[in-house]
Amino acid sequence: MLNGTFCIFQSKHFDRDEKRHISKLQLIGQVEGETDRREVTARFDLDPGGYFLVPYYQAENHSGEFLLRVLTESDDVHTKSGW
Repeated sequence: MLNGTFCIFQSKHFDRDEKRHISKLQLIGQVEGETDRREVTARFDLDPGGYFLVPYYQAENHSGEFLLRVLTESDDVHTKSGW
């Protein structure tokens, strides 16, 4: 089984930053999954603002599908999906 990982990047200007290269955004956190588990979970206490969640596999040239579930403790959540 492959190692699933995800990163969280903070966006200062959400509408403009979606067109920027990811290396220009501020990395807030990175979570690496264990090889024998299908799920990767983490908890972050984030300041209000815009964020990008980027899931990926650590194996080179491997593609796959991801299911992202984001739980919040605030009713004021705005989302924008790449789909």
